[in-house]
Amino acid sequence: PAGSKTIQYLTSTLELFSPGIKDDGMVKRLTVYTNSKKEVETKIEEVYKNREDRLQRRVLLPLIDRSVETFGKGRRKGLKMVVEEDDRREFHFYPSARQSGGHLDGLIRRIELTNKKNDALL
Repeated sequence: PAGSKTIQYLTSTLELFSPGIKDDGMVKRLTVYTNSKKEVETKIEEVYKNREDRLQRRVLLPLIDRSVETFGKGRRKGLKMVVEEDDRREFHFYPSARQSGGHLDGLIRRIELTNKKNDALL
């Protein structure tokens, strides 16, 4: 369709979208497969623009059940990245955002393990 382009490679597919075409702000998706039959996805990388939540990039690794989301500066509470794997979620924060603007706690990382929390401060 107009506003999008799909390029097929031997073991991957690249999809490009014009800004504003996708409701979620996605402008690029690269899907990598284990082989040329393209039956099993090993990596899905998505790039976003102009999102209110400042999401810029999402990488999904389905074979190991892992995802990484990266956010731009200006996100509420200074969230920089979220890494999820199995029963673990790791939140990374922009240090400068956590030392000003009402968040004076210095939090740079939070790890959640099935209802447990472990914070790292500057």
